[in-house]
Amino acid sequence: DDFKGLFDDLDVNSKKLGNTVAQRNERLVKLMNGVGEMKSPEGRPFRLALTGADDPCLAGVALDANDEVACLHDLKAKEDAVVLATADGRPAIVVRQFGKGRVIGCAMTTMGEAAKPWYDGGWWKTFIRNLAR
Repeated sequence: DDFKGLFDDLDVNSKKLGNTVAQRNERLVKLMNGVGEMKSPEGRPFRLALTGADDPCLAGVALDANDEVACLHDLKAKEDAVVLATADGRPAIVVRQFGKGRVIGCAMTTMGEAAKPWYDGGWWKTFIRNLAR
Protein backbone atom coordinates (compact mmCIF):
# COMPACT_ATOMS: atom_id res chain seq x y z
CA ASP A 1 0.00 0.00 0.00
CA ASP A 2 2.93 2.40 0.57
CA PHE A 3 3.53 2.53 -3.19
CA LYS A 4 -0.11 2.70 -4.29
CA GLY A 5 -0.51 5.63 -6.68
CA LEU A 6 3.22 6.42 -6.63
CA PHE A 7 3.48 6.42 -10.42
CA ASP A 8 0.00 7.71 -11.28
CA ASP A 9 1.47 10.81 -12.95
CA LEU A 10 4.21 8.89 -14.76
CA ASP A 11 3.79 6.90 -17.96
CA VAL A 12 5.64 3.75 -16.90
CA ASN A 13 5.15 2.35 -20.41
CA SER A 14 6.89 5.28 -22.09
CA LYS A 15 9.62 4.30 -24.57
CA LYS A 16 11.72 7.07 -22.95
CA LEU A 17 12.24 4.68 -20.03
CA GLY A 18 13.32 1.83 -22.34
CA ASN A 19 12.20 -0.25 -25.26
CA THR A 20 11.28 -3.35 -23.28
CA VAL A 21 9.42 -3.94 -20.02
CA ALA A 22 12.66 -5.23 -18.49
CA GLN A 23 14.52 -2.02 -19.48
CA ARG A 24 11.73 0.18 -18.14
CA ASN A 25 11.62 -1.77 -14.87
CA GLU A 26 15.40 -1.52 -14.52
CA ARG A 27 15.28 2.26 -14.96
CA LEU A 28 12.39 2.64 -12.48
CA VAL A 29 14.28 0.57 -9.89
CA LYS A 30 17.32 2.86 -10.34
CA LEU A 31 15.06 5.87 -9.88
CA MET A 32 13.55 4.51 -6.67
CA ASN A 33 16.96 3.51 -5.31
CA GLY A 34 18.28 6.98 -6.16
CA VAL A 35 15.52 8.58 -4.09
CA GLY A 36 16.54 6.41 -1.14
CA GLU A 37 20.19 7.43 -1.51
CA MET A 38 19.31 11.14 -1.25
CA LYS A 39 18.69 10.81 2.48
CA SER A 40 21.33 11.40 5.08
CA PRO A 41 23.18 8.18 5.93
CA GLU A 42 22.71 9.00 9.62
CA GLY A 43 18.91 8.94 9.18
CA ARG A 44 18.47 12.58 10.17
CA PRO A 45 18.12 15.73 8.06
CA PHE A 46 21.25 17.34 6.61
CA ARG A 47 22.22 20.69 8.23
CA LEU A 48 22.94 23.67 5.98
CA ALA A 49 25.91 26.00 6.18
CA LEU A 50 26.66 29.04 4.02
CA THR A 51 30.13 28.93 2.49
CA GLY A 52 30.26 31.62 -0.22
CA ALA A 53 29.62 34.68 1.95
CA ASP A 54 31.10 37.25 -0.46
CA ASP A 55 28.98 36.14 -3.43
CA PRO A 56 26.25 38.67 -4.36
CA CYS A 57 23.64 35.89 -4.29
CA LEU A 58 24.13 35.70 -0.53
CA ALA A 59 23.96 39.46 0.16
CA GLY A 60 21.90 39.88 3.33
CA VAL A 61 21.34 36.13 3.63
CA ALA A 62 21.76 34.58 7.07
CA LEU A 63 20.57 31.10 7.92
CA ASP A 64 17.76 30.97 10.41
CA ALA A 65 16.30 28.04 12.31
CA ASN A 66 15.07 26.57 9.00
CA ASP A 67 18.32 24.91 7.99
CA GLU A 68 17.32 21.26 7.55
CA VAL A 69 17.34 19.31 4.27
CA ALA A 70 15.69 15.89 4.42
CA CYS A 71 16.78 14.76 0.92
CA LEU A 72 19.70 15.98 -1.14
CA HIS A 73 20.75 15.18 -4.70
CA ASP A 74 24.36 14.13 -5.18
CA LEU A 75 25.75 17.31 -6.76
CA LYS A 76 29.30 17.34 -8.08
CA ALA A 77 30.52 20.91 -8.51
CA LYS A 78 32.84 21.68 -11.42
CA GLU A 79 36.31 22.98 -10.52
CA ASP A 80 35.45 26.57 -11.45
CA ALA A 81 32.12 26.58 -9.57
CA VAL A 82 31.68 28.33 -6.24
CA VAL A 83 29.92 26.40 -3.49
CA LEU A 84 27.53 28.84 -1.80
CA ALA A 85 26.04 26.38 0.69
CA THR A 86 26.74 22.89 1.95
CA ALA A 87 24.57 20.33 3.70
CA ASP A 88 26.74 18.38 6.14
CA GLY A 89 29.74 19.16 3.94
CA ARG A 90 28.10 18.17 0.63
CA PRO A 91 27.49 20.83 -2.03
CA ALA A 92 23.90 22.07 -1.70
CA ILE A 93 23.96 25.28 -3.77
CA VAL A 94 26.65 26.08 -6.35
CA VAL A 95 27.12 28.90 -8.85
CA ARG A 96 29.20 28.95 -12.00
CA GLN A 97 29.89 31.49 -14.73
CA PHE A 98 28.54 30.34 -18.10
CA GLY A 99 28.81 32.56 -21.15
CA LYS A 100 27.51 36.02 -20.23
CA GLY A 101 25.54 34.76 -17.26
CA ARG A 102 25.68 32.50 -14.24
CA VAL A 103 24.14 29.12 -13.56
CA ILE A 104 22.91 28.15 -10.10
CA GLY A 105 22.67 24.50 -9.13
CA CYS A 106 20.54 23.49 -6.16
CA ALA A 107 20.80 19.94 -4.82
CA MET A 108 18.21 20.43 -2.10
CA THR A 109 14.78 18.86 -2.56
CA THR A 110 11.44 19.40 -0.87
CA MET A 111 11.07 15.65 -0.41
CA GLY A 112 11.24 13.96 2.98
CA GLU A 113 10.42 15.23 6.41
CA ALA A 114 12.34 17.84 8.35
CA ALA A 115 11.18 19.66 11.48
CA LYS A 116 12.63 22.96 10.20
CA PRO A 117 12.71 22.64 6.38
CA TRP A 118 15.01 24.94 4.43
CA TYR A 119 12.24 26.11 2.07
CA ASP A 120 10.28 27.67 4.95
CA GLY A 121 13.21 29.85 5.97
CA GLY A 122 13.33 33.60 5.47
CA TRP A 123 16.92 33.20 4.23
CA TRP A 124 15.63 31.27 1.19
CA LYS A 125 13.27 34.09 0.19
CA THR A 126 16.12 36.61 0.42
CA PHE A 127 18.36 34.31 -1.63
CA ILE A 128 15.71 33.96 -4.37
CA ARG A 129 15.20 37.76 -4.46
CA ASN A 130 18.97 38.17 -4.90
CA LEU A 131 18.91 35.78 -7.86
CA ALA A 132 16.36 37.97 -9.64
CA ARG A 133 18.64 41.03 -9.51
